[in-house]
Amino acid sequence: MIKTKNVLFVAILFVAQFTEAITFNDYYQKHKEQVDKQVAGGELNLNNKDLTDLDGIGNVPNIDKLSALVLSGNKLTFLPKCIGNLKTLNKLHVEENQLTQIPESIGNLTQLKSLYLEDNKLNFLPNTIGNLKALTWLLVNKTQITQIPESIGNLTQLGWLYLAHNKLNSLPNTIGNLKALK
Repeated sequence: MIKTKNVLFVAILFVAQFTEAITFNDYYQKHKEQVDKQVAGGELNLNNKDLTDLDGIGNVPNIDKLSALVLSGNKLTFLPKCIGNLKTLNKLHVEENQLTQIPESIGNLTQLKSLYLEDNKLNFLPNTIGNLKALTWLLVNKTQITQIPESIGNLTQLGWLYLAHNKLNSLPNTIGNLKALK
């Protein structure tokens, strides 16, 4: 019986070692070459890295030239305001985190085509979401939002809008402007 307990204890330690939360700065220090190579290629994929924040991401060389940023399955509670400086982004995937809000600066990402926010703790979407006129995919299901801003009606290219499993009581009248919805 003692051997079984020892094996179980070792297994728990092994799992804990690989699920430890990490800051972006710490991750970047350990994986600088890999991150820089991805950024140079235009897409930074940091999904399922247990990241708790993105402090310092704005300092990565050429980060402002990214076309895709994938941060799914982490432990992020907020996105930094500098996310709005990534003006060449056409894909931002931050689903399955613990985000409680999205910065107003998201409205600066006017080339964004897909925004995945599902399975977060969001209470609202900023009004600047209406600036994302190139957006074709918006996934906001499994959040805690209670209303959609009127500015959603500006997203006339939007083909897919997922709002299931939220606390919505109504939709704005401007949703009728979304003629491209599939």
